[in-house]
Amino acid sequence: MKIHPIAELFPLIKENTREFRDLAGSIQEDGLIDPIVMDGDMLVDGRNRLAACKEAGVQPRFVQWKSLSPKGSLEEWIYSRNINRRHLTADQIASIYTQFNAATIKKLNKEQMKSCLKQNSKNDGNHRGYKTVSADTDKNLRSTVGQIAKGAGVSYGKARQALKLRKAVEDGLVEKEVEQRVAHGLVKLKDAVPQVKTIKLSSLQEKIKGAWSSFKAKFTRDELAFAVEWVRKEVN
Repeated sequence: MKIHPIAELFPLIKENTREFRDLAGSIQEDGLIDPIVMDGDMLVDGRNRLAACKEAGVQPRFVQWKSLSPKGSLEEWIYSRNINRRHLTADQIASIYTQFNAATIKKLNKEQMKSCLKQNSKNDGNHRGYKTVSADTDKNLRSTVGQIAKGAGVSYGKARQALKLRKAVEDGLVEKEVEQRVAHGLVKLKDAVPQVKTIKLSSLQEKIKGAWSSFKAKFTRDELAFAVEWVRKEVN
């Protein structure tokens, strides 16, 4: 079964814990009171309840998200349904909110692009006026430390660490798994952020090696010493 990406930001209740056994026991005794919520064939809320139903031997009930007459976007609904449900740490909340915020901006950009392309197709294919949402309303949508701190309800320090980690993932400097482990409470932000520095340094070293090989190949042995000295003076 497909799971909505925003729902996957939140950690599952571990099946061998008292919390999970209590949930399964409650469903076995009273039935599934809160149904599993779907959007088409994608599960958007109720992963723990679905697993507990299986454990309890109870047939789960499903409803479609739109039938709930929700307000706001699907992503906002999923986030609000989950963020206060568990005993999440400040590290987890900062990381989850930062990823949620980035996904929201990305979605808005896509919607803006579709709207602009549709409009441009009516104007003889003139695409010169297209800008992304981020470019049009950068101050409102740009991820900043203050925005993350306020939205997630965490300190500036936590927000700064979460943003640094998010940017490193987007730049391909850190595996997505590291950020997921923070969101799931398996790694602390303070331990994940130093990995960014290490990988950045490693990446820079590789760039230097590549640039140096290309640079020195352009000069004779006698010219190389002069070239290096000239570069050193230019940098200083």
